[in-house]
Amino acid sequence: MFRHPKKKVLQMKHQHFYPALSKLKGRVLEIGFGYGESLGYYFSNCKIFALEKSDKKIKEQKNSLTAHKNVFFSKGEAESLPFEGGFFDAVAISFVLCSVNSLDMAMREIERVLKPGGKLIFLEHVRSENKVIGRLQDILAKPYSRIAKNCHPNRNPILLLNNDIFDLSIKVKVPYILSKLVFAQAYKKEV
Repeated sequence: MFRHPKKKVLQMKHQHFYPALSKLKGRVLEIGFGYGESLGYYFSNCKIFALEKSDKKIKEQKNSLTAHKNVFFSKGEAESLPFEGGFFDAVAISFVLCSVNSLDMAMREIERVLKPGGKLIFLEHVRSENKVIGRLQDILAKPYSRIAKNCHPNRNPILLLNNDIFDLSIKVKVPYILSKLVFAQAYKKEV
């Protein structure tokens, strides 16, 4: 049975990503906070640092979330995070890594701001493991990114997390259009 892709994304968010947010503690950076759909899922004593590159979204959220004293807004991009190293207990990302200008730089910045032992949770669509489909995604990536807000269908951040810096655990992987939706968690290894 065919399921609309948006329904599959919402299902993954509600079954995996949002419940994982409720287990985070301390200072949490959410990259691509958007319109704050995730806010109600965080533990009440978390300090949430909401990173957005859009002034408009930040202004709208500041106005609508004045009652939330534990939300701190910052303007910036994942490739150049405006925070000191080792500042965060956790980083959360949902459908952002596909659209950053440099996936390598974004992952290095996440690693930099995350404390040793800190947790990264993410939900992303990733490049197909099928060689033919993966190659097709590579070919279509440039024109597709122009019409889809810089989204690159051929990225796979999992490859950058499977290293000596992070302990990676892929929790769920489901088919999605020509690729997979992946919900994963990674802990930054203690030095």
